[in-house]
Amino acid sequence: MRFTHIVTLAALSMMTGTALAQGTDASFAIPSGRASLIYSGWGGPDLTVETYRPENLPADAPVIFVMHGVNRNPDDYRDAWIELADACGLAIIAPGFDRNGFPGSSGYNLGEPLPGTDAVSAFDAIEPLFATMRAGLGSTRSGYSIFGHSAGAQFVHRFLMLTPDTHVEAAVVANAGWYTWPDTSVEWPYGFAGAPRTPLDPGVIAALPVTLLLGEADNDPNASNLRQTPEARAQGAHRFERGLNTAALVDRLAADAGLEHGWAVATVPGIAHDNTRMAPAAVRHLVPEHIYNTAACQLATNGD
Repeated sequence: MRFTHIVTLAALSMMTGTALAQGTDASFAIPSGRASLIYSGWGGPDLTVETYRPENLPADAPVIFVMHGVNRNPDDYRDAWIELADACGLAIIAPGFDRNGFPGSSGYNLGEPLPGTDAVSAFDAIEPLFATMRAGLGSTRSGYSIFGHSAGAQFVHRFLMLTPDTHVEAAVVANAGWYTWPDTSVEWPYGFAGAPRTPLDPGVIAALPVTLLLGEADNDPNASNLRQTPEARAQGAHRFERGLNTAALVDRLAADAGLEHGWAVATVPGIAHDNTRMAPAAVRHLVPEHIYNTAACQLATNGD
């Protein structure tokens, strides 16, 4: 039986500045199991936030943000992580950016200014939402991990490159259809020229804790929803190739900054454009090694 809690978080709208220091708030707790929360504690439209909290979750459990794709279905993305959350001991936070408040790709995965605002972006919701979720979980974690698939992957890599001083500990960018390359000679949204906000420095971008997670079978150049503009095709013929080429570009940035490497790359054999089947492969790149190596987590992620 599916039981969904509806909780309004407006009462916490003023606590985000202190939540990281305090860690808990006696007036609010995220319930165990599935929950659907209405979050209004930031400067943009309300978000429906789908959560999953395993029973008896320890206070130091990893907090995983899961970013939905183009269908704007955070409940399905949350549900794809429930078995993994139970096995590995994870709190799952899946914010929903609906089409009314965040219209088109510009309003969601490009993070451009929202209608009726000068500068408010979907990207601005994540850090205050983490502070509120951290309090509601009674979590002692100082940071969070973030996973995005497809349009969600586009959201994640742009969010990280255009948002300074996040609390992100690890990020997985899975099967993005195309990318914003950290290149000031290329026009936005394919590069940084004319970007809606100031990007991080190239060396900082190259050092971000990002793993590009690529399904080896996500290689159809005519796939549904695959962007086919000349600028997107210049990044590669299909999602798998575009991911590899993006990694190579970031490696060049890393070399220029004196770093040994840029973003990590991991490929998943036999998997195409499938969020549910990519999620188990993402876990090892998002959680501490001692959690990933537990017997239950290994069984859920690897089947052995």
